[in-house]
Parts: sequence; C-alpha cells; structure tokens
Amino acid sequence: AFEVGPLRARSLGSVFIPVRGGRTLLAVTGELHNPTSAPVRPESPVWVELLDADGVALDLPAARAGSVLDPEMLRDLGPDERAQLQQGAFAAFAAGAVPAGRHVAFAAYFEDAPPGARRVAVGARDRAATSPSDLP
Repeated sequence: AFEVGPLRARSLGSVFIPVRGGRTLLAVTGELHNPTSAPVRPESPVWVELLDADGVALDLPAARAGSVLDPEMLRDLGPDERAQLQQGAFAAFAAGAVPAGRHVAFAAYFEDAPPGARRVAVGARDRAATSPSDLP
C-alpha cells in the first residue's frame, strides 16, 4: 500500500473506457484507507503516476485523484466536458474527510495512456511513492 500522510492507498485497479472521438481513458481506481481513530483529510492532493514494467516513470504527467466518476457518463463527453467534470471530482474528494477506520474510493484518469504503462505509483505530488504497484 502507498502512504499519503496517515492514509493508505490500496485495492488498486484499472479499466479502459472508450470515449468519444475514438479515444480511450485509462481509469486507475483504488481506496484511500484511514487506519487511525479520527477522521482524516488528505494532507495534499493525491496523484497517480504511470510507470513502465521496471518502475520508471513514463513521460506523461501524473493524474490527480478525485471521486470516482460514472464510466457511462465519461463515454459521452468530449475532452473539455470531461476535464470540467474531473475538476469537480477533485474538489469533492479533497473536501471530504476519510472516516476513522473506513475508506473512500478514488480514481485518476489518463487520456490515451501509452501501451508501456505497466505499473502505478500513488502519493502526494511533493513526495515520491516508494514502492510501485503492478497495474491490474
């Protein structure tokens, strides 16, 4: 699991979502778990980075994690509409606290992810994740 302050990112998964214009979104999903006895907000935004099979970051910007969006809705939106929807998901995710002993789902979306993406790293933007996880 990846640590984001006192929170732990776990249960990582991925799915490809075909969208308008013949493009494909890669949705990397997971849960942010709070093992403490008090509600906790992420200390900073949570980011997901795509890595190759050796754990080297791909030449692609990291994606900010937010609340999970409905794949059916994403399929029907253009790039600008998806970006606007994702901004709302970032804000909703950042505003919420993870209840004590519970978890919240998150997702990060990549437009046209390269075929070399085999692993992911999850963490705060200012701190590199220490142990990448295979891309499910």
